[in-house]
Amino acid sequence: MMDKLIRWSVSNRYLVIALSLVFGIFGLYLCFHTPVDVFPDLTAPTVVVLTEAPGYSPSEVENLVTFPLETTLNGAPGIRRVRSASMPGFSIVWSEFDWGEEMNVARQIMAERVQLTIPELPEGIMPPILAPPTSLMG
Repeated sequence: MMDKLIRWSVSNRYLVIALSLVFGIFGLYLCFHTPVDVFPDLTAPTVVVLTEAPGYSPSEVENLVTFPLETTLNGAPGIRRVRSASMPGFSIVWSEFDWGEEMNVARQIMAERVQLTIPELPEGIMPPILAPPTSLMG
């Protein structure tokens, strides 16, 4: 295989030189025109919803708070993934949006969806709040 490639390259040396020059010029062009960021943001836009449920066990928090929130948030436009964690008296729901989605738009969508869920939550549950926007580099 390598012998054939070497024979072909030697017999077509002008083509190989021309292709090498084209690739070299293209590489230099990309080198000077590619934007460089010292700390690129490597996270998709994510909105975190926090809910306090004092006195509830983790399974009660999951069934009565986290599941209704996840269900409502999952149908929002632009949502890529919804994850959650339920612990004694506390629920956290992460809603990850598609790349390129504006954070302000994502937060507005989540705020509207959270308001739809509040009537479904049991008595004594604090209203869900949106955590401040953060990134990995924050």
